[in-house]
Amino acid sequence: MAFIFETPDEEDRRRLRAIYPKYDGFVRCQPFSLFMPVSFQRDCPSYYNFDIRKDDTWVISFPKSGNFILPIDNFVDIKAYYNGNNFPKV
Repeated sequence: MAFIFETPDEEDRRRLRAIYPKYDGFVRCQPFSLFMPVSFQRDCPSYYNFDIRKDDTWVISFPKSGNFILPIDNFVDIKAYYNGNNFPKV
């Protein structure tokens, strides 16, 4: 599968800055049209071509249900969220 990486257009960058005000390094990954960090462009082939061996151990669980906020101060303005400013809808 061929992956194509594109620079987000101005409207997409505006939306991404509204959600992640402290981080501005995204690329759009095709064919899935996902916004990923710029480093994903370098690492994508190793994820896609990951070698699976017989002795690998897989840990699988159900995702947490309900609301989930990822409080990483480098990506999301948590202080604004806790002050009552909800994240903008994209």
